[in-house]
Amino acid sequence: MRRIADKRIGQNSEKLVDLLTEKALKGDLACTKILFSLADGKKPRPPRAKKRRGPSQASLLAAEPQWQGEKK
Repeated sequence: MRRIADKRIGQNSEKLVDLLTEKALKGDLACTKILFSLADGKKPRPPRAKKRRGPSQASLLAAEPQWQGEKK
C-alpha cells in the first residue's frame, strides 16, 4: 500500500503542491508548514570522517627507543 501511495503522490505531486499553496495563501497554517518543510527538504549530511583506532604511526615511532647508531 505504501508503494502505491508513493506512486500516486508522485503522479499527482504538482496538483498537491498547488492545493497546498492555495490553502496556505488563504491562511491555513498547517498547509504553510507542510509547504515549507517540503521546500526545505532533506539536507545532505557531510560524510563522516573515519576515526582511526589505536595509535598513529607518529606516536608508535615516538614510543620506540632512540637509535644510537651502529656498535663496533
